Amino acid sequence: MSIHRRSAFLFAGIILALGCSSTSDAPSAAGGTAGAPSSAGGSANIAGGGASAAGASASGGAAAGASGGNASAGAGSHITGTSSGCGKPNADTPKDWTMHSINVTVDAAFAADYSTRTYFTRPPKNYDPSHAYPVTVWGNGCGQSAAEPTQISSGPGADGSIMVEMLANPKNHNCYSAGPDGDNASSPEVPYFDAVLAEAEAEFCIDRGKVFMGGWSSGGWFTTLLACTRSNVIKGVGWASAGLQLNHPACMGPMPAILERGVDDNGTPLAQTDAAREDLRLRNGCSTETEAWDPGETAFTTTTCVSYKGCMPGFPLVWCPIPGGHNNGGTLSSIGFWKFWTALP
Repeated sequence: MSIHRRSAFLFAGIILALGCSSTSDAPSAAGGTAGAPSSAGGSANIAGGGASAAGASASGGAAAGASGGNASAGAGSHITGTSSGCGKPNADTPKDWTMHSINVTVDAAFAADYSTRTYFTRPPKNYDPSHAYPVTVWGNGCGQSAAEPTQISSGPGADGSIMVEMLANPKNHNCYSAGPDGDNASSPEVPYFDAVLAEAEAEFCIDRGKVFMGGWSSGGWFTTLLACTRSNVIKGVGWASAGLQLNHPACMGPMPAILERGVDDNGTPLAQTDAAREDLRLRNGCSTETEAWDPGETAFTTTTCVSYKGCMPGFPLVWCPIPGGHNNGGTLSSIGFWKFWTALP
């Protein structure tokens, strides 16, 4: 269980002024993932936004970590090209996940527990090392201890991308250090992502302009942190049941995003989801007006999701308040996220 419970989440105006927020995750008794309950639950506001956040996100270019091998880019710019793994044979099978161990350079405060990490890779069927593929990186909720099916491996992204599955640290209750459990601007999860992506790019043929990140619950909080700090590396994000931690490096610039939250989710405070969404709305230059967005699958209708109007070209923002509680988004994540990402220019 998180020991960093925050009671100030209800002050959404303060949180929005900071352009961020936080919550926690802990394994559920049923073996799934549940966030820490909060009194800030309630139904989602589709129009979203509400309070204005002057200076909600700082522009500027935070360089990708040295271990990541990605060049620095300023706000709004994006790394492109093909990876060094193009043309190299790869023995990973598309039938299962291959486990990797990796050394990560982290802040000294985290070195003892976060310097060695694990992740998994899985190429698409008929992988061709001469063809550059999108890469989809995914983080599950708390409690994961080995490779598991992800929303991407359960949908069309399985045959269309190099899949990377991250793994939270078992010394942190198998939760990512990207919420109250790791509410720190020097979160070890950012260099972990950098190192994993660099290694994947060296082993697979990847289109560096099509790096997508998604997750739910704890993995969703991880995703929101990267949406803030790696907009020069990640092309688009999608998350379910999450928000953005309070302490983080300055947000770099706009980020295409699709967000989902169950309207009865007591594990993800509504104020935190609203704060993260409002931060993205401002960064992407969107208005407060919305229109229906079709997620492209049958479990939800076009009234489930809305797309914000007036966003900068190439930086859409979609918001999906779905029925139910704390959840991974179901087919909305497996099909809807992929539809959103692959439609990006």
